[in-house]
Amino acid sequence: MLFIGGTKGRPRVVDSGVFFCPNEGGDRPYTHIVMKRTATVFFVPVADIGELGEYVECQSCGGTYELAVLDLASEAEVQDTPSRGLQRLAAAVIAADGFATTDERFAVLDMLNEHWGVTYTEAELDRDLRAGTEDLYLVLENAGSVMNLDGREGMMQAAVYFRPPISP
Repeated sequence: MLFIGGTKGRPRVVDSGVFFCPNEGGDRPYTHIVMKRTATVFFVPVADIGELGEYVECQSCGGTYELAVLDLASEAEVQDTPSRGLQRLAAAVIAADGFATTDERFAVLDMLNEHWGVTYTEAELDRDLRAGTEDLYLVLENAGSVMNLDGREGMMQAAVYFRPPISP
């Protein structure tokens, strides 16, 4: 009796999403692929017997990359970073004295939504007030890393604007 057996690599998609494609310089869809070693009998796959490796494939250009490429910030994340920093900074400033008054909350929401074009809801403000200042330094460091000098200066001006009034 003739028996033909062997192995072959078989790709398996385990995740997908949007990432910053280094080849195209923008946000593109990707798939995260794991290559499985598969045992075959008469060229028919019968069982997975190991992993050959994994990679990320751009669905736009077909480029393949190591998984570390997913750690790069997408364009959308980079654009949202200053807004997120401003939101957290405003919440931290109005809560610096231990509580945020209704007037302070209104001022923050009005200034961010109406004057600076940053969408900020009451629920998001509540979340940021509960978060406190634990990771504020990291959020501001990330925001500062994608802002020019004028943007950083504007962030500091916002902090002064949101501070509670100083009592005589």
